[in-house]
Amino acid sequence: MELVPLHSLDVQAKEDVLAQSVKILNFEWPRSETIRMRGLNSSSEKLPSHLVLVQHFGGKVSVIGHSRISKIPADETQVFIESVVVHPHLRGKGLGKILMLKTEEYCMKRGYKTAYLTTHDQQIFYSRCGYKFSESVCAFGGSSSLNLGKFITSSNAEVKPPCPAPPTVPCRMSNCGPLPPPPPPPPCGPPPPPPPKPSSTQNGSTHSSPPEDLVSNCAKVFCIPNLPQNLPELDSVPEIDMTKKNEKNNEDNSEKMYMKKLLV
Repeated sequence: MELVPLHSLDVQAKEDVLAQSVKILNFEWPRSETIRMRGLNSSSEKLPSHLVLVQHFGGKVSVIGHSRISKIPADETQVFIESVVVHPHLRGKGLGKILMLKTEEYCMKRGYKTAYLTTHDQQIFYSRCGYKFSESVCAFGGSSSLNLGKFITSSNAEVKPPCPAPPTVPCRMSNCGPLPPPPPPPPCGPPPPPPPKPSSTQNGSTHSSPPEDLVSNCAKVFCIPNLPQNLPELDSVPEIDMTKKNEKNNEDNSEKMYMKKLLV
């Protein structure tokens, strides 16, 4: 059993691993196969990176789980872990914790010191993996070639409405003499409202503070586990029965909470 980045696989192995990964992800969070495949193919050493926990059976590679890591532009030593999911027919065997620890190991080898994630229903699991509730961060999972500074500058620019020009007063008589001074211009309208504060919404999902009872329950089970010296070996990896997949994708529109872990 090992964790490998999708972009490191050779063409033949990658095609099969991609197909298996699409099934695992779409079982939990249904989405167009085309969109899933496009996202998985975006995996890069520069991030975002899609990681798969696999086991070899002879010449076949079977996917056990998937995770993805993305940039946190505000701090190059921080990384965002998301889309963590284990094969639906292999849950309850401790493989989720192994997937998380191997993902963190991958991040540490690349110099990351802090890992963030969000969850709406797995706070207890992540507490057992060493995560605590935290402040929010802005993760960026798109192309690493985009200039984020331009987006920040344009989104914070303040636009003031122009003041109306004073009306002109035409003279209707040929001998009217000097024109009276024009009336003073009307006052400008009220200043525009200040730019909105950073939203607590990311990718369509809202983020909230944990209730006190949840914080207490997570504190009771909190621990920092270690990877076992020898990873378990499975006898087989079953085919996924897609007829039992979730009917709706609530990944992006459910209320989530931030958690983080110091990796070093």
